Amino acid sequence: MGALLGLAINAAVFAPLRERGDELRPLIATIGVSVLLENAQLALFGPIPYQFDSPFARETLRFGRIFFSAQSALVVCVSAAAIAALYAFLRFTFLGKALRAVAQDRETAGLMGINPARDAHLRDRLGARRHGGRIARAGARALALRGRHGDRQGVRHRHHRRLRQPAGHDHRRHPRRHHRGVHGAVPRLRAHRPRRLHPAARHARRAPDRPDRGAQGGERLKRALWFGAAIVLVAALPWLISTAYWRGILVLCAMNVLLALALNLVMGYTGQLNLGQSAFFAIGAYVSTILIKTYHWNFWLAGVAAIIAAGFLGLALAAFAVRLRGHYLAIASLGFAVITYQVLVNWESVTEGVRGIYGILPPVRSTVELFYLIAAIALVVYFAMENLVRSPVGDTLRAIREDAIWKAFAFGVGAAIAGLAGCFYPGFVGTLVPDAFNIVESFTMLAMVIVGGMGTMIGPVIGAVVLTFLPELLRGFGELRLMIYGIALTLVVLFLPGGIASCFRRAR
Repeated sequence: MGALLGLAINAAVFAPLRERGDELRPLIATIGVSVLLENAQLALFGPIPYQFDSPFARETLRFGRIFFSAQSALVVCVSAAAIAALYAFLRFTFLGKALRAVAQDRETAGLMGINPARDAHLRDRLGARRHGGRIARAGARALALRGRHGDRQGVRHRHHRRLRQPAGHDHRRHPRRHHRGVHGAVPRLRAHRPRRLHPAARHARRAPDRPDRGAQGGERLKRALWFGAAIVLVAALPWLISTAYWRGILVLCAMNVLLALALNLVMGYTGQLNLGQSAFFAIGAYVSTILIKTYHWNFWLAGVAAIIAAGFLGLALAAFAVRLRGHYLAIASLGFAVITYQVLVNWESVTEGVRGIYGILPPVRSTVELFYLIAAIALVVYFAMENLVRSPVGDTLRAIREDAIWKAFAFGVGAAIAGLAGCFYPGFVGTLVPDAFNIVESFTMLAMVIVGGMGTMIGPVIGAVVLTFLPELLRGFGELRLMIYGIALTLVVLFLPGGIASCFRRAR
């Protein structure tokens, strides 16, 4: 049953995404499918755990001074046998070698006759040889054409070298005639060259530049109008929503916008798969709270210190991760998030561990003022980042993605913005516990960027708003709300490769 379900999900969701050659969207689709399957099982079987009696649970084995149950020994033996069988399959069978080849280099494996679109199926050896023969013949044909083209270029180069040789060498034409024909025309042309500059024509003054400047001015005006409309909408939202609960959701949405913008700078413009963003969010929250509660710092000074601490740790992570990319960078950043979470849990003398820190006051008096404060900071960050990505620095971030300095710059700025968002979280909730910053939060931030539209400025904002309000709007469906959430997340990733922002671009 599990194998059939896996094949069906692979054919419906993951196979189309793999054909697009994207590594991030299958990850988000995995989150959506996991949420869907988990809540479907809860709806079918209920949340109460079932108890099964094992025939080996009561038997006890002794190995020296170590006692363990027969069931534990059986689990260890079965696991060791399964690992050995899997190793032998991947190491010695043709199908296992094909799977490893696809995982290591998809394009080269396809050239060798393996179909990368099907991880569980492989062509027979005859089909692979035939496909390899076609590739060999096509490569030989290309080399032949390249050789002919190279010969022509070589003839041209030799001809130019003959023309550049001084008179006196053995040429087909007479040296003097050749010297007069090639080099003698140059002085005559120089002799008739005018000695002063003529005024430019009337049509060549500044007319060609006016349409470009007009287009730039129109683009700036459009951006200013959108920015003004965003300010008006943000100012009107607390008055359009009167309940305290939904105003709290507005505050949470503003913080998620900051987190999504920070992660989009790292992923969308430098191409780095960072899964440790929740760690910087936690660092900003804990550093500011500890400085306020323990050392009685002012909120703004504590916030500056938290931002600097998060940015510094982001640079420290970048120093170790500059040589990594893709899944390796994702695993390294995820490991940093796990380490940060464990430090928050076990360093009880400073962080209070799982007991948490209570009685944290917000920097302002009401929820509406807190929303205005965080939303204003989010607008400033958005405007600054938009000017950054439109500047030569942004062009450099997109063009030179492998440069260590720009990787560290993106990591540091993204971590500092996440730390800035973390400064406001403890005051909003009133308590601070490590469970609020587990690795699930990193995947949620990643989903906001992908669903909204990675590599755009408005996309993460849309993704943060949608994924913040959608679970709350689906509360009326009861236990089905998370299933609908998982389905919606999977469908957006599957049918909108450019995110929700691509719909607005198509509409224009």
